[in-house]
Amino acid sequence: MWLWELKKFLNIGWEKIVMDNTRTMHTFINKVILESMKKKAEHAARGEKMVTCDLVTLFMEKRLMQTEDMQIVNSDITIMRDMVMTFVFAGKDSTAHSMGWFFIVNMNRYPEVLRKIRKEMNEKLPGLLSGKIKVSTQEQIHGLVYLEAVVKENIRLHPSTGFIVREVMQNTTLVDGTFVEKGQTLMVSSYCNARNKQTWDEDTLDFKPERMMDEITGNLRVFSPYIFSDFGSGQHVCIGQKFAMMQIKLAMATLFSKFDIKTVEEDPWKFTYEFSLTIPVKGPLNVKVTPLTISSLKSQEEQALDDYCTNFRWFDYLEET
Repeated sequence: MWLWELKKFLNIGWEKIVMDNTRTMHTFINKVILESMKKKAEHAARGEKMVTCDLVTLFMEKRLMQTEDMQIVNSDITIMRDMVMTFVFAGKDSTAHSMGWFFIVNMNRYPEVLRKIRKEMNEKLPGLLSGKIKVSTQEQIHGLVYLEAVVKENIRLHPSTGFIVREVMQNTTLVDGTFVEKGQTLMVSSYCNARNKQTWDEDTLDFKPERMMDEITGNLRVFSPYIFSDFGSGQHVCIGQKFAMMQIKLAMATLFSKFDIKTVEEDPWKFTYEFSLTIPVKGPLNVKVTPLTISSLKSQEEQALDDYCTNFRWFDYLEET
């Protein structure tokens, strides 16, 4: 532990490379943000509306609601830079790994769940399955409740990061009586939390999207971020939480409305984790992609009935009777 701290202090080895690259990234991002903020501040000073809806615009509009002073200070640029860095570095692998577990592994493990997703799309967004709608909008995708429940259940069982690390800011005592001292590092395991029977009942290991929905209303349940902890909580909650959820839902609805995605590996239960800072699927994910057929929308019972009717030998039946 102390070795990398020493290298960082002496500015040598990989620590020097990391710091040099970080400075380069900060300089580039600061320049882009500063130029953008200056242009938007000039528009705001003239009373013109900010048309472009990007991260800088949202930040500037929020500040305009809080104060009429649009003078740019260093703290504004630092806040914006940190948000951009979070989106760039934390918003790619984590989302990709979640979709890897979802698209390729779980939808091959649970074909009935996939049929329910398509059934909901057929009922609420038929144009997507028929091809009239190429890509759904944010408003259209919002009504797919079961789809979002499946996404959340996937994230619960397969969090993009296996643990969350926090530094204790002051001496405190945890609810179980454990004393932790200021400066100590605590680690919360998202993977273990998702498998806690006291939180998620006895069937915690089962892939069950219905647990994310209210049994009476059919709406999505709202969980405390300390229970559904995959996006963090408090002031350090993931800034891209809603963006990531919408990105996964849009990608899933678009692909599953047009294609069947099957693993080349015959047994999807053989896939396991590759432990790292994130926890993706281990090994290559080879798949076979085919255009969606009508049979893909049918349940196992419906398909079995169709097969029976297709293979039934009517002439033999008539001769026997």
